[in-house]
Amino acid sequence: MVDFWPLTSAQQGVWLGQQLAPESPQFNIAEYVDISGPVEISVLVACIETAVAEASALHVRFVESGQVRTAVTAEVAVIDLLDEADPVAAARSWMLRDVAVPRSLTGGDLFAHRVFRVGDRRILWYHRAHHILLDGYGMALLTGRVAELYRAAVDGLPTPPTTFGDWSAVIAADRAYAASADRERDRAFWLDQLADRPAPVTLSGAARATAPASPVRANAVLPPDIVAGLHATARAARTNWTEVLIAAVAGYLHRMTGAAQVCLALPVMLRTGTPALRVPCMTLNGIPLWIEFGDDPALIDVTVRVARQLVRGRRHHRYRAEDLRRDLGLVGTDRAMYGPSVNLMLFDYDLRIPMCDSVVHNISAGMIDDLVFNLYDRADGADPMLYLDGHPAVYSSETLNTHLRRFLHFLRAVLELPGVPVRDADLLLPGERETLRAWETGPVRNWPERNLRDLFVEAIDRAPQASAGAEDTNTTDPHDGSRGGSDDSRTMRALASAAMSPVIVPDSTRTERDCRGGVGQLSRLPGPAGANAAGMRAFAGGDSAQVAKPVDPGGVRPLGAPVCGTVVPDVAHCGLLLGTWVLGSPR
Repeated sequence: MVDFWPLTSAQQGVWLGQQLAPESPQFNIAEYVDISGPVEISVLVACIETAVAEASALHVRFVESGQVRTAVTAEVAVIDLLDEADPVAAARSWMLRDVAVPRSLTGGDLFAHRVFRVGDRRILWYHRAHHILLDGYGMALLTGRVAELYRAAVDGLPTPPTTFGDWSAVIAADRAYAASADRERDRAFWLDQLADRPAPVTLSGAARATAPASPVRANAVLPPDIVAGLHATARAARTNWTEVLIAAVAGYLHRMTGAAQVCLALPVMLRTGTPALRVPCMTLNGIPLWIEFGDDPALIDVTVRVARQLVRGRRHHRYRAEDLRRDLGLVGTDRAMYGPSVNLMLFDYDLRIPMCDSVVHNISAGMIDDLVFNLYDRADGADPMLYLDGHPAVYSSETLNTHLRRFLHFLRAVLELPGVPVRDADLLLPGERETLRAWETGPVRNWPERNLRDLFVEAIDRAPQASAGAEDTNTTDPHDGSRGGSDDSRTMRALASAAMSPVIVPDSTRTERDCRGGVGQLSRLPGPAGANAAGMRAFAGGDSAQVAKPVDPGGVRPLGAPVCGTVVPDVAHCGLLLGTWVLGSPR
């Protein structure tokens, strides 16, 4: 008799996403374990096969109406790359090609294992799975079980009994929640939390990317001084260090956009206290986390707010993000429910393979809408790693690497002074302050009494046809907010095409917050000239440069060509900026 199981609510979201983009590899997740030492390859292969046989959630095939239980065998190929000029590079290249291949849910090949020989005493064990089968925690469970089996085998001990739970129990618990009053209670909680919220800001300043794509990636080791600072701030706030990191990401988003409220996405595992705790499967959900910055909080204050928000929402995490998007009327639109995501991968990867050293490396963390801060702390003795994954439609590799460097610079600054308002933390990278100072030299010209609104609208008027970008062949009136295309992009391109000299409206009495507010007033203009003030603010975090300089009230100083990369305002008193915008840098 064939066992038929319905999809879980978590699987349904993945199923629908893959059906909408069947040629996309967006749901492939993958990692590899770098093992150095006298590893017995044949024993390792046998242990992988045993662990897969024990994981009931992998033993399914998918049909249009659900999933059918079936026997699945792990075919673990061993690939010898010793003859390659660079065996490790050749193995990684193979992995990247494999993870970029779309996988049909109704076909096979939804997971794979490969063992690459890259040295006389070194192998790379690669594991790839479709997200409908496993999430990061599920992959960690499977990897840990393989290591447990291997230790017993090489030590000549009996095979330890499996601790994996049954997939059917996870399905039953999911169905019980769907029919419970708890689900309606959770729905009401989130709708109340999200009522009357502004549109979430992003570092790209762009609408939610709907076209699936493989992400652009930048990564770095978290330096020991930053890790120590995270722990010290956590002790002061009486919370854990990962919540300090979440607060810092929120603070960075606030500083880069000027938004008084920011919203992050937090993936949550939904396993504690459920049958899924010991089942290699996929249960991941995403929750919105709104943080207020209107009262100029310090990092320690933001950390406390994050911790309280997480405690308040914890019992409501099971309500699916896909359902919440539908409740909010966001399905079928490019409107986002949250901004960047902070994905905490804090899994025990101390594999303790006898007489060997092992390090786990992530290849792909799965689907991405905008930007994800992935933190990996594997409890294996290695330093925590931070990966930034950006959607290639809105982040170039250069932009993402600049964000990574700037965030680490900002993180170090706020950790050194966790009681000082986040708005005072330094954002400028080495050399940028000198560049700004160099821009102070040059001729000063008088400017008639004009206000920012008039200057902005004039720039649009001088380039009425410039709002259609190179990728958009439609001619669009920039005053007409009802036409298609990206308002932010059209407005910024119109400014660029108008060849408008970057100017600062002199007013030395204004504070930096006043400057942000002045730019924000543009949102009240009709049409794309004011359609989204985030276009002025958040483009500073994308492929653009925004500079605010202190000036004397006696004149207006034109600035020179912008520096490469991103420059952001970092002044206590400044005039209001209108320009410099760099558009069309490589995407």
